[in-house]
Amino acid sequence: MMSEDFKQLREYVDACIDPDAAPDHLKGTLTIDPRPLYKMIDAFDAELERAKLPNYRSLKDIPTAGSANNQQEGRQQKLLDDASAFQRKVLARLRRDIEKNTVNGVLIPIERLNWVILPHGASGLSQVRHYCEQLGARNPYAQVEMSRIEYVYGLTPDATYCGVDEFDGYLVFYFRSRGFAVLECPLVGNALYVIRGDWVSLSRMTKTDLLRSHPSQVTRIIHSYRWRYELEQIMSLDGE
Repeated sequence: MMSEDFKQLREYVDACIDPDAAPDHLKGTLTIDPRPLYKMIDAFDAELERAKLPNYRSLKDIPTAGSANNQQEGRQQKLLDDASAFQRKVLARLRRDIEKNTVNGVLIPIERLNWVILPHGASGLSQVRHYCEQLGARNPYAQVEMSRIEYVYGLTPDATYCGVDEFDGYLVFYFRSRGFAVLECPLVGNALYVIRGDWVSLSRMTKTDLLRSHPSQVTRIIHSYRWRYELEQIMSLDGE
């Protein structure tokens, strides 16, 4: 593989691990699923292994010992070996970084709060589904209601985040123009929360403290048959 391919691979994996430092052209393509990252690294590793093997078409093409051609190929091989050794070292570092920053099957940025931002559009919905699948795998006796998440995602939030720590299992759908965030969980038995204002700071609190200390900024919606209507009412009022 070309050195440019290696550069792009390293840049992309590093960006997924530390999205705040990602270049603008990559920010819409990042993933929280470590599996495709491992596959890309393994594919590059396999290419390095194949590059070590000489490709002679016939026996007469094999250089004889001591020949000028053999010496030239020896120097070229050493350069190739040095480059391969460096690339393998970087690949090993990328694998360690992915492993170190993977929690419950989800890649968590190096510097994290309670939330990990997801990309927009179809890619974002794919990452949301992956997060919910991992959540269901960690909670095999819980019922996953994906339609909740797809409904709120369909309201076209400006940004989407997945939760860790206290809010593990929750997703945040941030509506910038309305000034609030919707916190939703696909596991049956969990409520939906609407947080107005500085949701990042407020989400550092437990759900109990949120409701007790900030009742004017936090609304809790139980998933009854009216929950979509109640959410739409809040969005309608806050959007005025």
